[in-house]
Formats: sequence, structure tokens, C-alpha cells
Amino acid sequence: MNRVKVKSHKEKLRIVQSGVIPPGYHYVEDYVEPVNFAELSVSSLKKVKNDELKAYLEKRGIEYKDEAQKDELIELIKK
Repeated sequence: MNRVKVKSHKEKLRIVQSGVIPPGYHYVEDYVEPVNFAELSVSSLKKVKNDELKAYLEKRGIEYKDEAQKDELIELIKK
């Protein structure tokens, strides 16, 4: 299901189906469902870009080395 973020003139944000924007709202951006990388398999995580893995770790306050390789990042996620 494709969903989008929309905003009213009163700055109220909503997430709706892309073809069903309510009157008085306008399109802001596509909505991407957050992914919990900890629930993904190692083989799935290997397909994720390093920048996305690092962003996930940073969001959770998990420290990693700047030069960390993908396997190291995945190991931290799966702890």
C-alpha cells in the first residue's frame, strides 16, 4: 500500500493512502514505514546500505567505528 504524508493549512500532519488525500490537505512526501533492522535476517541486512545501518545504530545510541565494515555493523545490530 502506497502511503503519503499530507499537511493541512493548520500544519496538522497525517499519513494517508496516496490516492485519498482529504480536502484541505496537500501532499508533503512519500511515507516510508520504519524498519526494525534487528528483526531482519543477516542475509537481508547484507543488502542494506552501510549508511542506513549506521543511521539505525546512531538513532539507538549504539557506538561504532567510523571505518566499520558491514559485517561489524550487522553484528552490533544483532546483539
